[in-house]
Amino acid sequence: MRSINLLKESQKVFIGKFIAAFSGFIGLIIYANVLGAAGLGLYYIAHAVATISAKPSEGVGIAIENIKNKYNSSIGVYSSVGLIFIILYSILLSFIALVFYSNSYLIRINTPRDTIVYLTVILFISLCIYILFGRLYSSLGEPGDSVMIDAGKGILETILQVILLWFGLGVEGLIIGTIIATIIAVFYLLLNTPISFSSPTRTSFEQIKEYSRWSVITSIIQDGYLRMDTILIGFIISPSAVGIYESAMRIVQPAKYIGYSIERPLLVSVSQDKNKNVTSLLSDFAPYSSLLAIPLFAGGIFVAEDLLSILYGAEFSSGYYILLAGSIYYAIYAHSNVLAAFIHGLGKPYPVTKSIIISTIIRLITVTICLYYFGLFGIIPSILLAELIRFNLLRLSIINLSNYSYLPYKIKYQIISSIVMMIFILPIIVVINISNPIYLFITILMGGVIYMITLINIDDYIRTKTKNINIIKSVIR
Repeated sequence: MRSINLLKESQKVFIGKFIAAFSGFIGLIIYANVLGAAGLGLYYIAHAVATISAKPSEGVGIAIENIKNKYNSSIGVYSSVGLIFIILYSILLSFIALVFYSNSYLIRINTPRDTIVYLTVILFISLCIYILFGRLYSSLGEPGDSVMIDAGKGILETILQVILLWFGLGVEGLIIGTIIATIIAVFYLLLNTPISFSSPTRTSFEQIKEYSRWSVITSIIQDGYLRMDTILIGFIISPSAVGIYESAMRIVQPAKYIGYSIERPLLVSVSQDKNKNVTSLLSDFAPYSSLLAIPLFAGGIFVAEDLLSILYGAEFSSGYYILLAGSIYYAIYAHSNVLAAFIHGLGKPYPVTKSIIISTIIRLITVTICLYYFGLFGIIPSILLAELIRFNLLRLSIINLSNYSYLPYKIKYQIISSIVMMIFILPIIVVINISNPIYLFITILMGGVIYMITLINIDDYIRTKTKNINIIKSVIR
């Protein structure tokens, strides 16, 4: 089994996630302007339900990924076990969901129209298989390439959704586009990657059962932890509030992709070399999880309201405070995920499960209470408190497991660079009218350039990694 290049794979993952995010963001602008906040919110509620329900696939995939690295055995055996589990699970849960829906009138629960419900079930099944296959491919030592495939799926999904929206299919068109793109990605993974299947053994069942009892729970709860906001906002407030919340969070969502680009290669690398001193990997890479989140918050202070209004319409401008809070949230969230990946790589999933369970309970309680009493604004203290608790629980677990205390000192360079950026763009904001789209995007571009120039010059690690790029040499001292 070959050892992976952590930096190279991280770059692939980031590029893949950024491409997928960019294509999805272009689509989002179109969806918001065509469907409005209510229609957009309904789509995200359906997508959240399907994705949460499909998360056991990721848990099984994580189990296979770690077992293969531990025993260095053929993945075909474990792939077969994983696929059997996922097929049985998706059939059972689909049956339960449809029975519940057909009898929902008995308990007087309001549900979306039939087509949305049935399409959500189909989306759930397709996501189950796709998520598993993506993890299987990643376990072959290709975490970066697996995310590039995900990026291709995202581009195809956006194209299909725009076409179906053009033909007037509305929310249903968005769900159908996601389903078709997911099915095509499944066939691509099956036919064009080294994923293989062979007769399962009793040992393989037992090994996956032993590990996945924690990783499956963690995956379900972790995705529920992320997406419960969408469902609770829709239930307590309205689908329109979901549309405003999701549209604001999607602008800052790319901030988490730096962390995502680190966590998957880190998990595989630590899993392969866990008998060595791997804490240096954490200290070298983890602090850069917030590389985008901190400047997004700093810049958002000046441009958030105008940006939302220009991109989505005046209806969405009230979500400016969600955009600002989301930047802080993703800075903490990205660090937490990297710490969780490190712990998974050590083969100790229980502390990750424990941290996400505790944080989910806190988030569920605080989100419910705060949304009820403070409306959409109540989401802010809820998500920040829960994520801070999760980060510190994971940090304490690493101290117990490896006697290493992770403190992200290097983020001081990101904070300094963001402050310099704010100082430079403040006079621009005062002089020009950023409600003009051209002036707004020029201001954002200038802010990003100033941030990166400052960071390159004050952070030795960033300067070392970028010194061979010709366009950057001119801005290095």
